[in-house]
Amino acid sequence: MKLFSVYDRKAKEFGPLFEAKNEEVAIRQFKNMLASERMLSPEDYSLHSFGEFDRENGHILLEVEGNFLVFAGVNFVESKNAEVLR
Repeated sequence: MKLFSVYDRKAKEFGPLFEAKNEEVAIRQFKNMLASERMLSPEDYSLHSFGEFDRENGHILLEVEGNFLVFAGVNFVESKNAEVLR
């Protein structure tokens, strides 16, 4: 399972780690979070990958550079605006 976290640029901190089978599943979860009515500033958030968790041996394999950006909330806002214009 891959490990992800959401970064809040206003709070300047990452949220708790969560697991997803792959990036596509994590992006779907992130987009669902951004689409929720309580999320008023989706452009303030970004999804980052931190590595993988091997459930068989309990090892955590971290990304070489620490973490990397998977999806930015601003991209979600731009895609929603494009849908409205269609």
